Amino acid sequence: MSGFLAVATVTAALQKLLGDAVAADVPGGKVTTERPDKAAPTVPTANLYLYQVVPDPFARNLDLPARRADGTLVTRPRAAIDLHYLVSFYGKDSELEPQRLLGSVVRTLNARPLITRELIAGVIADAGEQPPIHDWIATTDLAEADDLVRVCPLPLDLEELSKLWSVFFQTPYTLSTAWKASVVLLEEEDEEVRAAPPPAAAALTVAPLRHPLISRVEVAGNPTAPVTGDAVVRVSGSGLRGDTTAVRVGAAELPVAPQDAGESSLQVDLSTAPAGALRAGRTAVAVVQRQLVGTPPEPRGELVSAPFTLTLRPRATGASVAAGAVTVTTDLTVGAGQRVALQLLDPAGAVVRVLDAPERTQDATSVAVPVAGVPAGSYQARLVVDGAATVEAPAVSLP
Repeated sequence: MSGFLAVATVTAALQKLLGDAVAADVPGGKVTTERPDKAAPTVPTANLYLYQVVPDPFARNLDLPARRADGTLVTRPRAAIDLHYLVSFYGKDSELEPQRLLGSVVRTLNARPLITRELIAGVIADAGEQPPIHDWIATTDLAEADDLVRVCPLPLDLEELSKLWSVFFQTPYTLSTAWKASVVLLEEEDEEVRAAPPPAAAALTVAPLRHPLISRVEVAGNPTAPVTGDAVVRVSGSGLRGDTTAVRVGAAELPVAPQDAGESSLQVDLSTAPAGALRAGRTAVAVVQRQLVGTPPEPRGELVSAPFTLTLRPRATGASVAAGAVTVTTDLTVGAGQRVALQLLDPAGAVVRVLDAPERTQDATSVAVPVAGVPAGSYQARLVVDGAATVEAPAVSLP
């Protein structure tokens, strides 16, 4: 990496590289670093001007987080930038001096496109001459950067070149070309980086590359039975057994005992879910595996199967009639945003009325549905939550 002098060092190095070539190719030629709107020089001159600095689109994405959670430095923050230069050429047009200068610059940068450490050392040596050339450059650390700065041409068309020259007020255009120097990495030099402690011990863990896949979920021992919140279910598929295995049902994660987990099937008891964690209706089921790593072994990482959609049917634990409404209580949570309907059945089990439940603002295990206009009589009340009907239909009497 390099400090704040890196940008100026690149410019000084290019000036030295091109100055030696121009002086040898064009008698009296020199390289300056002035603004192009300065007065035109009277001797053959190639003017090197840094006109734009932009973030490097590739190196900026390679920067890792620089600080730990407590604010201490993991690595010094760095800025990755590209330098855009305008090289303009001045001299007698009758002697074609601008064109000869251009040829010398293009040939040199094409043949020597790197800001080498030897070139930087030469610039630093010039800082110690009498009179010194850029004496401040003696402290530059660009030569210590991991990567060398590379120079390449910028293909500006006539419109882009015209816009560039228009920023220099009332300055006539002169023969010019554009170049890019990249990538220049700038980092903070004063902040201390606290090294991470070395590992206490080395450990290697090898595991097969596989992913759990669910093909079917059903009640263990009775595949045709409805899946309820107190059922023991069998999950079938492939790659289901891990170092530690769990089944995620909605928001509940249920551990699977080693004796109940196999490669192609496993069993889990839904009744072990925390109270209120399971919801009636369509819910997602996934197999979750974690690998045991270290001594003592600790579960690390998480490998999750694609979700399998399961219809979880609630059990009706009671029904009552009060204030013109039928309230049905279930063993599973009914979400505030779930669609709920009440089916009233006659003694033969046929549906005679379907009533939508009003909107609710909270999750609950009981839902009240108004029954205004329903003829008096005895009915069976069945709640339907997102298409999942209660297994039982308790009897209610409407006055």
